Amino acid sequence: MSVIGVANVSIHAVLVKVASGQLPFLGSTMHVERIHQVDSSDPDESGICEYHYEYDIYRFTDGSTCFVARSYTDEPDEAHFLRVETHGRPRALTRSDLTHPVFLSAQAHLHSEGKTHVRWLAREGYERIPAAAG
Repeated sequence: MSVIGVANVSIHAVLVKVASGQLPFLGSTMHVERIHQVDSSDPDESGICEYHYEYDIYRFTDGSTCFVARSYTDEPDEAHFLRVETHGRPRALTRSDLTHPVFLSAQAHLHSEGKTHVRWLAREGYERIPAAAG
């Protein structure tokens, strides 16, 4: 076995909690958390990073169910639902999740923040959320 090449890349991750709150939700309360994150490589000799990503991670939680979404700061009108967590265990989203009350409330919250293009991560890639689901 031979190694063709190895790159030393250090990842800088800056986590800053920028918002946390609770919203009324079907007679109970849905917890909303937004975490700002920056991932980038070390700058090269000319000061340029090989990659630089800046985004907010949203966590919408009610009891044992949590929907996780991401919005890149350079695309402020877009957000993408990435996964659902049940009892702390993550799994891929399915079409049936798109009608879950927590998902619908989370989608409404993102719309209230100006996220007009909201998609979900399906097996085939990011897809629009069907009109009947939102």
